[in-house]
Amino acid sequence: MFMRTVLFIFTVLGLLWGCTPEFVPDTSEAEEQQTSIITPTNNPNDRSGTVQASFLSSESNFTFANSVMDSVPFTVSYVSTAQNMDSVVWIFEGSTLDNDTLRGRLMSNSPTESIIAARVQYNRFGRYNVTHAVANQDNFDILTERNYVTYEFLDSLQIQTADTPNGWASPQQGWFSPSMLYTYSVCENALVGFHTVDNAYANDPHIISKDFRSFGTSPKNLVFEYKLDYLALPASEDENTKFSLSYNAIFAATATETIVPSELWAETGYDADNWKQVVIELPLIGDFRLTFTKFPSIMDSQNRQLFPFSVCVRNIRIIPSD
Repeated sequence: MFMRTVLFIFTVLGLLWGCTPEFVPDTSEAEEQQTSIITPTNNPNDRSGTVQASFLSSESNFTFANSVMDSVPFTVSYVSTAQNMDSVVWIFEGSTLDNDTLRGRLMSNSPTESIIAARVQYNRFGRYNVTHAVANQDNFDILTERNYVTYEFLDSLQIQTADTPNGWASPQQGWFSPSMLYTYSVCENALVGFHTVDNAYANDPHIISKDFRSFGTSPKNLVFEYKLDYLALPASEDENTKFSLSYNAIFAATATETIVPSELWAETGYDADNWKQVVIELPLIGDFRLTFTKFPSIMDSQNRQLFPFSVCVRNIRIIPSD
């Protein structure tokens, strides 16, 4: 009996020793990152107690509509609303500052306004974090607002005319912008490719295209919303393309080669009568052309569209990808 008890004890101990040890997450890296930003001052003359980082700012989300990327600077003003602190740190990612990190102390009798508040300029396409950190003699706090500052492309939804030379080119004249004299209540504030066009191109694909230049080689996405508005639906579906988006790289004007456009996306169904959002990763090329194409529906024996429809596109944006 004694031997069995001893064997049992050793067996249990062996199982315990052989178990996988409890996982303890390594927080040293995160703690090191925090302490590289700010730490308690350990100054006996400083304030003590709880401290919490917080701030307010002016407008920090900006867009541009020019399809040629420019670097027009914009300014964001920040002010700390934290209390009970002596040491202050700001980190303005993506700003035009020579050093995006500002550090300073507050004197109890003479607050340093340049540390409490800051006016910061930006001029680059992107999304940028803002970090604000505060500390006193025995506590600190760090607040990071991700993607707090944004500078992105938002299309103005204009069709190219003599008055709007930077709009979308529409060679078949089958697309209209919301600023024109046409009202289409189904698709307000959208580019509209109408289902009927009284010209020689009525049953041809109708395109709109625009050139984008100097957008850089950083990762970026095209985002847009669309819907199809049918006058009549077929009894059975087909797989014909109704609406598509193609992409073409633009190289130097001296190049003799012709780059063939590639299709990035297409709608082949009939269930797009509600607004849908599309997000597409764009190639890492700074100069390119985007083309939306509305295709005719199936034709009858007299070469007329059996199921005519309109296409609506809105909220066309180019944004940095995560």
